[in-house]
Amino acid sequence: MLVGVATVGRLWCSRYISGYKNFELIISGPYSVTRNPLYFFSFLVFTGIGLSTESVTFTLGLVLAFALVYPVIIRREERFLQDKFGRAFSDYCARTPRFFPTSALFMSRSDTWSIHGSSGTRWGTFSGSSGWSE
Repeated sequence: MLVGVATVGRLWCSRYISGYKNFELIISGPYSVTRNPLYFFSFLVFTGIGLSTESVTFTLGLVLAFALVYPVIIRREERFLQDKFGRAFSDYCARTPRFFPTSALFMSRSDTWSIHGSSGTRWGTFSGSSGWSE
């Protein structure tokens, strides 16, 4: 059951970043409740697989492996996003938890929009919950 929920969650995340990932800071949908929803749902997959084996040792091993590997990946990606999006990413980090979701923060895609210059340069983003950011 947990693996199924996590799989649907990963599909939901993929829907939000598809076609935008390298050009725009995504702050809506699953990315409005946690900065790393794909990794959160991956954590649920790891946990669900472990639990399905009915082995506490195996489950703890998978969770430990995740806890050792993913923070390194997350920090590397955050450095990249900080360099790419600057203040907009800093503002996003200030209001959005890194890993565990906070459902009260949810915003749909229609609650946010970005303005881009003709060269593709993003001038800023408006969010219904936090206003304008450059």
